[in-house]
Amino acid sequence: MKKPKHNRRRNSLRLRSWDYTHPGWYFITITTKDRRPFLGSVNDDRVQLSPIGRIVEEEWKKLPSIRTRLRIDEWVIMPNHIHGIPILERDFPRASRWDTPTKARLKAGSLGAIVNHFKSNCTKRIRVAGFSEFKWQRGYFDHIIRNDDDLHRIRQYIRFNPWKSSLEMRHLQEGKVQPENGERNNSKIKYT
Repeated sequence: MKKPKHNRRRNSLRLRSWDYTHPGWYFITITTKDRRPFLGSVNDDRVQLSPIGRIVEEEWKKLPSIRTRLRIDEWVIMPNHIHGIPILERDFPRASRWDTPTKARLKAGSLGAIVNHFKSNCTKRIRVAGFSEFKWQRGYFDHIIRNDDDLHRIRQYIRFNPWKSSLEMRHLQEGKVQPENGERNNSKIKYT
């Protein structure tokens, strides 16, 4: 018996009034499917990348050479996600009416198009390397960085993410924290 298809589209988390092709600084998080730790592990406050994680790192580092209007600021690859600050430096040129977005596709040169390109390239290389079970979570999280205080706070968050993860693991092992509902998710940990 076939499962019924739902024609409902997922609601977008993007800021409706913002054009994601415009120059700006963004904080993004791209997560693996079901938050599985495909990308590596955290040991002694350091991320040890798996072969999949090394592919993701190589593709992340290549982004500015592929997208000439893109720069990358702080970033970190964690066992089940990547945090980064991509910077779109100048307006994306519109060549014709065919560049006008429709509901069915992303705007060329937009943050979403860049993230989709990154995820696609990673997935292709990861599958060729023999890791057929790898998948990304659908979509990604983004935050528009609005000022220097916001940028400083996000950079600190990215820099200390491996340390925080390592600390949480030590506390879990020592019984100082308990994950809610059996999950190990930063927002779901209760300190005892």
